[in-house]
Amino acid sequence: MAETRAMLAELPDPNKLVAFDRNRNVMVTMAENVERATRPQLAVLVQLLVERVQANGRTVEPESIERTPPPAHPATCVAMAPPDGFEPPTPALGRPRSIH
Repeated sequence: MAETRAMLAELPDPNKLVAFDRNRNVMVTMAENVERATRPQLAVLVQLLVERVQANGRTVEPESIERTPPPAHPATCVAMAPPDGFEPPTPALGRPRSIH
């Protein structure tokens, strides 16, 4: 929690216009992120970016790398509330009850 608060404190005040160059030291490129990443962080990144890869021993065949598809744009995702009466039961007073 302390690390999160420290990071939030580094953010510029939203009521002020701050020049990009003044905050450049906080921002890094993807290459710098990969360079600084730990092995577990790299494993997570590979899982996000690579669908499948063919390895021959300890060598990866670059032409065999299949990337994961890009995430769906939020505007194209359809989300609807369930119709009345289809909500899952919620525990209340020690027994499942509908919220309606």
